[in-house]
Amino acid sequence: MYITDSAQTRNVPETLTSVDTFYPNINLVDLRQTMRLDGKVTEQRLRHAVDGAVNRVQGNLIEWRATQTAATLTDHQFDTYLRAIYAYAAAAVQESMAGYDSTLDGRTRGDELATYAEQLMRDGHWAVRDLQGKPRTTVELI
Repeated sequence: MYITDSAQTRNVPETLTSVDTFYPNINLVDLRQTMRLDGKVTEQRLRHAVDGAVNRVQGNLIEWRATQTAATLTDHQFDTYLRAIYAYAAAAVQESMAGYDSTLDGRTRGDELATYAEQLMRDGHWAVRDLQGKPRTTVELI
């Protein structure tokens, strides 16, 4: 869904370029700043997380995208799309940061990261639903 800038031309590529011009490019520096991802998150890990997020979001938007007649997202849709990508990518990073520390402090930190990752997944899901114009919650009677 995105093409990678040439790794040979610079040390830290900052943008993932969209193949489909309907969707915006993903600026990794902006993602890091917005989601407060520090230097512990390697470039490769972040790119992997963004790739997964893009596949997830665009996969969920296939039917919605087919109904769109505009050439690009509106400003509001642009912001909502990035919110979904950023949330899913940050969730993937947080899930992988739990580590292997078996001490009480390590387990507590892992639980905190898991809870935060779940909140980010929810935010990503809500952003996708917002783009589609669908309600955020599905309720079923048991």
